[in-house]
Amino acid sequence: MHLVEDGTANAAYYKYKILPMYIVTLKDPALFLQQKKVPLPQDGASAYTAIVVTRFLESQSLDVWEKGVWPGNYPNFPPIATLWAIVKDAAYKPPYPSSKAELFTRFKREWEKISLTTLENLAQSLKGRVQKMFDANGGHSKH
Repeated sequence: MHLVEDGTANAAYYKYKILPMYIVTLKDPALFLQQKKVPLPQDGASAYTAIVVTRFLESQSLDVWEKGVWPGNYPNFPPIATLWAIVKDAAYKPPYPSSKAELFTRFKREWEKISLTTLENLAQSLKGRVQKMFDANGGHSKH
């Protein structure tokens, strides 16, 4: 999990602070045995589609799934969206955080509580999510 402490995640922040972490992970053969099959999904966020970012990603020889690959009807399609919902829902319980620092502390605490089993189950769920998307011909379905 990466929390933007100050400011926003604009193109420069994304390129210099976030992408390096992704790239190291995506290129780790211990995590991804078949390197040619490892995609980096990107939606249409302006930080992802900025020219400086797209050129940088091209130089990294990554398989980038750009805007339009993830179906628009599936905002929670990737398992990371479910993982974020788990963290967010747990962090926003009463008593509610009274500052950004307290909120971030809660996010970090809840992130650390996530079990390996939960992570494995979410990763394994992707195939079923994709199948449900195909079964619905790209339309909405619950997963």
